[in-house]
Amino acid sequence: MKFDQDLRLASTIAVLKGQQFRYSYTDCNAFVARCVDAILGTTGWNELIRDKYLTGLSARRFQLRVDPQRYIQSLGFNVLSLDGGLQNGDIVLVKEKNFTCAHICFGGMLWSSSPKHGVSAYEINIPDTAVAYRLGE
Repeated sequence: MKFDQDLRLASTIAVLKGQQFRYSYTDCNAFVARCVDAILGTTGWNELIRDKYLTGLSARRFQLRVDPQRYIQSLGFNVLSLDGGLQNGDIVLVKEKNFTCAHICFGGMLWSSSPKHGVSAYEINIPDTAVAYRLGE
């Protein structure tokens, strides 16, 4: 990731850090989409996600229509082997039973959002159901 992209990501995380979980605004997928917009200088969150779902059920239905893995690859992110570790801007999608949870790496931590903790950082602990992506150079 380029230096200016790293700065934009840092700025976005600083603004969103600590915000409460809110579907289509600061849920894990919306949070990561906003970070990706900062990295790429795009408006995907505003166009694709904002106000499109307001409950857990509608979020799951949304993911059936807009597959997170396909979407992130359409933006130029490539599947990444986890053997080499993660760097700033890498995205980790974790497939849960009924939902895909999104995380982004920054500052040696995984950042995401949950109903319990809101937007916050977590130690990097990647489950077997995860797929990581890195922006192509």
